This record gives sequence, C-alpha cells and structure tokens, in this order.
Amino acid sequence: AGTLPQGDAALLMLDDDPRIARAPASDPDSGVTGDDLAYMIYTSGSTGRPKGVMIEHRNVQNFFVGMDAHIRHDPPGTWLAVTSLSFDISVLELFWTLARGFRVVVMGDADRALVSGGGAPMPGRGMAFSLYYWGNDDGAGPAKYDLLLEGAKFADANGFCAVWTPERHFHAFGGPYPNPSVTGAAVAAVTRNISVRAGSCVAPLHHPARIAEEWAVIDNLTNGRAGLAIASGWQPDDFVLRPENTPPANKPAMFDAIDKVRRLWRGEAVEFPTASGKPFAVVTQPRPVSAEVPIWVTTAGNPETWREAGAAGANVLTHLLGQSVDEVAGKIKLYHQALREAGHDPDDHTVTLMLHTYVASDRDAARETAREPMKDYLRSAAGLIKQYAWAFPAFKKPQGVTNPMDIDLRSLTEEELEGVLDFAFQRYFEDSGLFGTVEDCVARVEDLKRIGVGEVACLIDYGIPVPTVLEGLVPLAEVLRRTNEPVETVEEDFSIAAQIARHGVTHLQCTPSMARMLVTNPES
Repeated sequence: AGTLPQGDAALLMLDDDPRIARAPASDPDSGVTGDDLAYMIYTSGSTGRPKGVMIEHRNVQNFFVGMDAHIRHDPPGTWLAVTSLSFDISVLELFWTLARGFRVVVMGDADRALVSGGGAPMPGRGMAFSLYYWGNDDGAGPAKYDLLLEGAKFADANGFCAVWTPERHFHAFGGPYPNPSVTGAAVAAVTRNISVRAGSCVAPLHHPARIAEEWAVIDNLTNGRAGLAIASGWQPDDFVLRPENTPPANKPAMFDAIDKVRRLWRGEAVEFPTASGKPFAVVTQPRPVSAEVPIWVTTAGNPETWREAGAAGANVLTHLLGQSVDEVAGKIKLYHQALREAGHDPDDHTVTLMLHTYVASDRDAARETAREPMKDYLRSAAGLIKQYAWAFPAFKKPQGVTNPMDIDLRSLTEEELEGVLDFAFQRYFEDSGLFGTVEDCVARVEDLKRIGVGEVACLIDYGIPVPTVLEGLVPLAEVLRRTNEPVETVEEDFSIAAQIARHGVTHLQCTPSMARMLVTNPES
C-alpha cells in the first residue's frame, strides 16, 4: 500500500482485514458452468460497425490453459498490467495472473502511454563482485603472493563475494598457480566471509576423488565457502599429467568429473577401476560442510558448452576474450533455455563474467596505467592478436588469406605488431574490460545486468604494479556499492519504466510498437 499514489480510494488490505480472515477458505459454489457468459465485448467487426461478441467461461478457461503452456508461472512474478479494461486481453493481465499467484500492478489511464518519466533508474537486480587471479609472476619469495593475500583481505572486508585462483602449468605466465586448492587454502586462512573458488580446476588432469578430497578441506577451513569452476583444459602440453584425457577426450572427461565430484561430495560411494580392472567404491574424506558444492563450467564461448552447462545444472564462468557482450547475451539465452529444459530455475544459477579491471579517478590515467600490461597480456595470446589484426583497418591482409587464424604472425614487422597491439588494447579497453572511472564502470555493469550476468570476476594481476593494483581496489569497491544500491524512483513518476523499477516487474504484455519504444528509449 505504501507504493500506491495518493488518492481518496478506500484501501482493502487482504492480509489485515478481519472480515477476510473470517471468510471460509473453501471455494464459493457459484453454480457457473463453462456454457455461461463470462463477458461481452464490442469490436468494430469487419464492417466498421460495432459488433458485440459473447465470451463464455469455457472460452476464457481454454485461453488460460493455452497461456499456461507458454508462460512460466512457477514461481509467479510481478505483472504490470498496461492494457485498458476495454480490451479483453486485460482478462489475461488481471484474472489469469491472479489465479496463478502473480502480484499485479495496474497502470492508471493517464500514465499508460508514458514510457518514461525522464531518468527512471535501471531495474534493480544487484551484481556480485569477486577478485580473479590469472598469474602474473612477481618473482621468487614471499612477495610472489602478496597481491593474492592482500587483495583477498580487502575483498573480504569490502563486500566482495569470492576470490578465484586458476590452474596453470609449465609456463611462466600463470606459473604461480599450479593448484587452486593450495592457493585457495592460503586465501581461506586470511578471510572470514568470501567464497574461496577454483577458477578453474582443469578436471581432466586430476582424479575426481582427489578434487573432492582437496576441496572438502577448503570447505572445512572456510565453514562452507568453497566453490569450483571446472574447465576442460586448453593447453595440449598440460595433458602429460593425464595423457588419456588429451583432446578431444578432455570435454567428456570434464563432465564425467563434474558428476563424480558432486556424488562424492554428497557422500555417495563412487566406483573407480583398480589396476586389476575390478571396480572399487570410495567415499571421500574429510566430509565437507556444504551439502552441495557450487559448480561453474568454464567456457571460452562455445554455444554447445553453454547448453551442456545448463543441462548439468551448473553455473557458468566466461570472459570477453574473443567474444563480444552481444554474443555473450545470446549465449546466456541458450544457457537459460537449457536450464529450464533440465528442470532448473535460471534465477538459482549465476553467469560469472571475467573482466580485466582497473579503476581510477581519471579515465585517461586508467588507460595509461593498463596500456602496457594489457599489451603484454594480449601479446601472449596469438589467437587474439590474429583476430584483432584482421579487424585493424591499417593491417594489410596477406594475399590469399581469408581466415584470420591463417595469419603467420612471424611475418609481421615489429612496427606492424605494435600497431595491432595498440589497436587491440584500445578495443579491449573500450569494449571488453572494466576500465576507467567509477562512473564508467557503473555504466558497464548496468549493461551487463541487462543481459543476465550475475557476477563480475575482476581480473587484477595482469602486470600492473602491486601497490597500484591495491590502490585501485578502493574505487572498485565503490563501483560494487553503487551498483548494488536499492533502486529509487521519483515519488510522482508513474511511467511504465518507473513502475517496472519500483515494483520489480517480471512480466509485461504490450504491443510491438510499445515494446519498440521501451527498448529504444534511453531513459527507460
């Protein structure tokens, strides 16, 4: 009632009125049958003359059954009714919704055509933030892990949800992180609130029982804050650790490991083959605190992997290396569809997007601080360089080459390579990271909310000096705070956009022209 506009109408509070409480809970016996008239509506007909159409209860009920098959309503949401009562689609908006448990917000006649009151805020789902480490090597000795531990302490005290550490092998880039359960144990020792996660555990390189055992230790150390992103592996040389899972066997091995780790985590006895070939059932120790282990599937962008993650009921960890925000938006839709088809609610699952991050008081300062470290990072990713070279207007494509992956990078002069890297950095800074001022980053996060991203994993250790990175966490925490503030609307604004934000509207039925106005109006 507190969100209703001021007026002289008498309010009937269903939860508070004693007359309602005294009424019987059973359905009233109205005596109405399917053949009885529900309502009559006048249309213009085919001749332009008003024509009365009688709608029976049977017609309405059949319509409702049809809507049940096409509109999910378990659990029910909040429906914004924008149709005039003179049109019979309002029967859907008022009666179908209430009969299915929806909360219904009815637009007033004066505001029905008002898309935005000018400056209505974004609908207010929050955004989780975590810190993600990828492996810049700061030299031997205790200082190697200063950024990991100091960053984790800051995240723990400032509302971040998790710290992720990766699994990398046999290369200086990523060398500090060969085992996320070991680095995770270090994070567990200095934190009290945040989740400690593998980002990612390359499951085909490990026995599932060892994964379950090691992460149960983390779960006990953190009192239930362990989480696992599972990857199939992308460096062929890594599979010297388990040659039998070398690609293309790695992806089936990943999903098999996810299933076995989940079962072991629950305390089930899972059979594995012995040297003799006979199966032996194991129950892993120690037993974890959490009943279920949170699982993410790590994907670089393959739509089929997104679908498989949804079918498995897993969360998703992804990035913008080689894919755009629009492409991620399309894959999130595929993922949500797969979740629903497997009987899972998308609202119970998270898409975590990894973004290279640096926030400063000045956008140009942030750009210059990140420029050379990001160029060095991009230099190490040959596939990315080829894609950016192909898109670089000044790049002269080799004769006869029609695919960017066929470019021979050794043929580039140092000047050409620097030009491509500068172009790549500018594109990445503008479109694929979390860079700039607090205001810049808040705007980027709001865009990510719209497409269904639920968590931003901020990658911070890509070569910027440790003291500078730690200083940048302070404005990053301000981005976290602002993007999770409660949505406030102007008290007198009852436009469609304001009502959507005010009431957390989940469903809206409207004409294509109104939908177009809502989508194209920047203030809505």
